[in-house]
Amino acid sequence: MTRQPPLRIAGIHLRRLATELLGLREAAGLNRQQVQELTKINDATLYRIEEALARPQQRTLLALMDLYKANEEKRELLGRLFKDSTKRGLLLPYHADLPDSYNTYISLEDEADSLQSFEPLVIPGLLQTEDYARELISEISPESTETNIASNVRSRLDRQQRLVGDKPLNLWAIIDEPALHRIVGGPDTTRGQLEHLVESAGKSNITVQVVPFDSGGHPGMRGSFTLMEFPNADSPEVAYLDTMAGQVFVEERAQIRRYTDQFIRLAAIALSPARSLRLIRDIAGSS
Repeated sequence: MTRQPPLRIAGIHLRRLATELLGLREAAGLNRQQVQELTKINDATLYRIEEALARPQQRTLLALMDLYKANEEKRELLGRLFKDSTKRGLLLPYHADLPDSYNTYISLEDEADSLQSFEPLVIPGLLQTEDYARELISEISPESTETNIASNVRSRLDRQQRLVGDKPLNLWAIIDEPALHRIVGGPDTTRGQLEHLVESAGKSNITVQVVPFDSGGHPGMRGSFTLMEFPNADSPEVAYLDTMAGQVFVEERAQIRRYTDQFIRLAAIALSPARSLRLIRDIAGSS
């Protein structure tokens, strides 16, 4: 019996490398055929690199960076991603290289076609209003400058565009009830946020459930997490955790199964979407 080779699945670093290279090519205004003519890099090879189906050889990466006229900052980023592209799983320290880790998350979120998230403390970022997001960021990180806060808010609002359009992201958000009662930025800001949450949940691609107070202890009390699913069958789910110790991306299938099971249990104890919306409306009316 012929033994099948192990399935090669793109890790987070390789996916990010592919996304960055595709973005550079498009910014340079080149198609794959033109790249082949200028570098002798086979069209099929470039396709596999840009789809994260293959890791480029170092000389190929250097040739592409030269052709695309990548600046020094971009070259350093691509070099790190290339070096780490054989690794799986990622922990980025909170104090080091945070912009890269955030961009990695955004890149994955943009690639995903489905997100399942649990939030015990705040409204999920994709469902936040501009006022709520600004107040939340400034209260969580009082050391942030106005420029940093504005940049973070703008990025969060840009991400929300994935929820609309011809192929919108499917979002299933489970929120612990305390997050709905927490006053962020004052009663008016909180009320506006809850009303926006109700409006968002009315869209066909968005499901919102609330884990009520009377459910008692539950698995979600360990903290927030997000599960990402991708349209490419060769791309497995990724779990994302934003912790005080750092931002964690989990790819191991056994660990993904644990988070999937945890989400299923949370969905089972949460109120139905209809009852959840009634509860959110009631809380908004009393805030």
